[in-house]
Amino acid sequence: MNKSSPPKLVMIDVDGILTRNKFYNKDGQVVGKEFHDHDWTAIKAFQALKIPVVFLTGDEFNVGIADRRNIPIYLSVTSTDRLDKKEILPDLLKHYNVSPPEVVYLADDIFDLSVLQEIGWPFCPKESPQIVRDSCIVLSGNGGETLVSKMLDWFVTNKQLSYPDINEVFEIDRIEHILQDKFYIYKITNQINGKCYIGQSCKPNRWDQHKANARSGVNLKIAQAIKKHGVQNFTFEILTRGPSLSWALRFENLYISQYKSHVHGYNIVADSRGYGNPMLGRKHSKKSITKMSEALIGKNKGSQNPRAIWNYYLIDPNGQKHQTDCLTGFCRKHDLNRRSMANLTAGNLKGYKGWTGSKKLKDNKQVPNINVTHKSRTHCRHGHQLNTVNSYVNPKGVICCRACNRLSVKKSRDNKK
Repeated sequence: MNKSSPPKLVMIDVDGILTRNKFYNKDGQVVGKEFHDHDWTAIKAFQALKIPVVFLTGDEFNVGIADRRNIPIYLSVTSTDRLDKKEILPDLLKHYNVSPPEVVYLADDIFDLSVLQEIGWPFCPKESPQIVRDSCIVLSGNGGETLVSKMLDWFVTNKQLSYPDINEVFEIDRIEHILQDKFYIYKITNQINGKCYIGQSCKPNRWDQHKANARSGVNLKIAQAIKKHGVQNFTFEILTRGPSLSWALRFENLYISQYKSHVHGYNIVADSRGYGNPMLGRKHSKKSITKMSEALIGKNKGSQNPRAIWNYYLIDPNGQKHQTDCLTGFCRKHDLNRRSMANLTAGNLKGYKGWTGSKKLKDNKQVPNINVTHKSRTHCRHGHQLNTVNSYVNPKGVICCRACNRLSVKKSRDNKK
């Protein structure tokens, strides 16, 4: 093992290191784990020393724990496959720009051995198998007995690191608590029949939104139930809080399963993560990405855009002439405001940042007439001619007179004075 390089990345296995005890519900599902506060403080100390800390684990339950603590997590076990943790190591090294001798890994099992033998700083608890202990620095403790804190003490004692400024640790702890309160899981219960609804949100007025949906008659089971039984017969409570959307989606599904609100309640589906998003959790293949990219090349850009019916003739502040049929791209290239340049070329502005210009219809092009009822109109009600320069079509499809618009704006300004 090469220990000449100071540590620049700390990887930690969760089960058997940070925790020993698990808590189960009556269905045998893990609902909680026991941790020691000293380990979380030691993790914040590493972070205060500008050393990233990540979890490398095989239990998906730990995703919620990592999210609550704002710690990156890498899973070696997915719903479809089980990976050797060594396969994840190259991505970690590349992401954090470190080499194997600069990596610390605290783990306890033979499944971690392939990684422990590759990096420069392998650690394990004293209860690990002998084959693991032979490849590691053995700490004087077992899982859940402040192993991360003892590992930090080892680095300080051997003069590889020094303790961080306590104020920086306090600041990391403060940020963590702020993030922990961002998202929450809530439960709405019908006091008449006991049915409930589980949801997640980061908005403080989520209950008010549900009540508004009921008043508006939104076609959702929970909204229809509130409208039928009356809002006074429903209670709203917050079950737990967390830091991120991924955390909220995971725990929302756990609580839906626990209360069975998708069977005997108002939730539509058991897994909200895939509801309304068929690509969630999936990736397009390289072949699909290439096809989509090729299909979009040149589409609706410049002269290929079916709406590009104008040629714009512009003169910059230096007197140089420019011509384009894509005003948006031209403005982006020359750092100009597109709306102001459109008003300039339409004759609504005399100048803009020293620029002057006009526009003309391309050959065989016509101004789109959305409102067919006005096809025969040639003049507005004030007698102004509705030609291509003096008229425009508003978003509602009505042909409007630019001259009347200018007079209306001028009159409004005079009234304010």
